[in-house]
Amino acid sequence: EMVDIFTADGSRELFSFAELVDKFGPRTRRGVIVCFLSMLEMARLRLIHLRQDSETLAISVAPRHSPTDRRRRGAWKQK
Repeated sequence: EMVDIFTADGSRELFSFAELVDKFGPRTRRGVIVCFLSMLEMARLRLIHLRQDSETLAISVAPRHSPTDRRRRGAWKQK
């Protein structure tokens, strides 16, 4: 289901963790944990990039469209 969220809106470069939790299901403790674990697995499979802001601690997620796609680095500069 999480992969479908990224592919449904292919034009998006960057998602926030909170936004993905809300799209994935209800914002319950279980829902947040399931969303976080699925994002960690997708990062392990190199399907997404994860970054945490050092000031706000917000987690940003960027889909990785191909293993050699270097254009995604510019997405991190967006706020």
